[in-house]
Amino acid sequence: MGYEIKIKWKEPGIIDSSCYSRLTAQDWSSWIEDRLHFRDTIVPYEGEGLHNLIFRDIAESIGASVELSIQQGIRLSLDSAYKSLSQKKNSWSNKAIDDLLLLTNSMGYVQQRGVEHPFFRDGEKIKGFLSVLIPRPELDVAHNNFLEQDLYSRVLQTLVAIDMKLPYQFWSEQLAYSRDKYAHFCFLGAINNSLEDGLKILHEINWESEITRQRMGCNLHVVFMNQSYSSEFKSRIVAEAERLSENGKKVIVDAYRFVNSGVN
Repeated sequence: MGYEIKIKWKEPGIIDSSCYSRLTAQDWSSWIEDRLHFRDTIVPYEGEGLHNLIFRDIAESIGASVELSIQQGIRLSLDSAYKSLSQKKNSWSNKAIDDLLLLTNSMGYVQQRGVEHPFFRDGEKIKGFLSVLIPRPELDVAHNNFLEQDLYSRVLQTLVAIDMKLPYQFWSEQLAYSRDKYAHFCFLGAINNSLEDGLKILHEINWESEITRQRMGCNLHVVFMNQSYSSEFKSRIVAEAERLSENGKKVIVDAYRFVNSGVN
């Protein structure tokens, strides 16, 4: 019996949330795949780029057992998407895979602060996508095209989002593909390993790029605002800025001053 038959309506336009507990992981996976390929006939599509988040919203509002079932459904979908790519079956479109990775990222927001990302232990599975993808930084993560996405970049973003720890060499190799558009992902990935890795990779980034300066500035705000990092940790990043180009130094110092100025 498919997920469509198990969904019950409380009243027109409102699903009876009690029916979610009857859905298996395979049901969730089937619904996710249909939803991301715009075949969902249950929930209307409203707004751009938000159609993949209904599963996160359900997980936020329903009990833990349903949340775990949704997570397992996402894992099954990741397996199916990887198989589609590796075997060139084309059963998953690039746009749908992009949305699936975004959904995977977003599930971390369901967790309380300090709790590991629910897909932290699936890092190797997600990293495996890189072996069947080609870096296409010219498309960029913000590229809005249903036929083309830089899925390689989205995988890097997902690895950062789930807090996967990977060696410095890995992030350095990824940065070599694009020292501007991949810079913020590689910096966050490296500094998640250690402060020393984060400081080291600052010297490999292309600070002359406006894209780099914009994205690194935003992500440095996050780092400097992170309560789990000590003041000494943050001060060492600022001190390292003295060894960078003027552009790199300015981005780091400006981000640090902004956060410490009390501006919200």
